[in-house]
Amino acid sequence: MSMKLKLVTPPASEPITLTSVKDHLRLDLSYLNDDRVLSSLITAARAYVEEYLGRALVTQTWDLWLDGWPYDNRPAKSHIDIPLPPLQSVTSLTYWDVDSTEYTLTEGTEFTVDTESLIGRIVLDYDESWPTEQLHPNNPIKIRFVAGYLDTSSLPVSVDGVPAPIKHAMRLLIGHWHASRMAVGVDQMHDIPFGVKAILGPYRVQRWWI
Repeated sequence: MSMKLKLVTPPASEPITLTSVKDHLRLDLSYLNDDRVLSSLITAARAYVEEYLGRALVTQTWDLWLDGWPYDNRPAKSHIDIPLPPLQSVTSLTYWDVDSTEYTLTEGTEFTVDTESLIGRIVLDYDESWPTEQLHPNNPIKIRFVAGYLDTSSLPVSVDGVPAPIKHAMRLLIGHWHASRMAVGVDQMHDIPFGVKAILGPYRVQRWWI
C-alpha cells in the first residue's frame, strides 16, 4: 500500500525560542548580529529532528494520500495508522471513485479517531466497513490531519508539550552548527554530534505502514 504526504500548513512557531538558544550559547541578549542565522538554525534543527524522530514537533497540517483502503493480506484492517505523531485530530477523510465522484466519511458515525496511542489512528466504528466503490486510479483517498505537540501551559489539551530532552537536543545541534559553519571540518569529520542522537533515541518512532 503506497502513500504520499503533503504539507498543507507549516508550523506557525518553533519549539524553542531565540532567547533560549542564545542563553545556551552564552551569547548576550543584546548581541543581535547572529539573530538571523540563529533563527534559521532553529528551523533547520526542528526539521532535522522531526525527520530523525518521525514526529511532528509543533502544530502542522498534512494531507495523507492513499492508493487504497488498508488490507492485511486478505482481510480488511479496521484502522489506518496516521504518521508524524502525536496526532491531534483528523480534519477530513475523503475519497473519489472511478468516475471522480467525491465522498466524505463522517467521524463519529463511520469512524473514530484515536489520539491516545503512540501512533494515532482512524478506526472504523462497530459494524462499519471501508467503502466498496471502485476507486479512482490516481490518489483516490485523502486524509487531512493535524499533528504536533501542543503547549499545555496555555491550552487544556491531552497532548503533551514538546519534551524537554528534545528541546535540549535541538539546542545542542544548533550549537554544533553555529560553531561549525561548514558541513565538514578538518577536525570534525561528522555531521552531527553523537550526544544529540543519544538524547533523541528514546523518542524515535518506528516507520509506520498502512
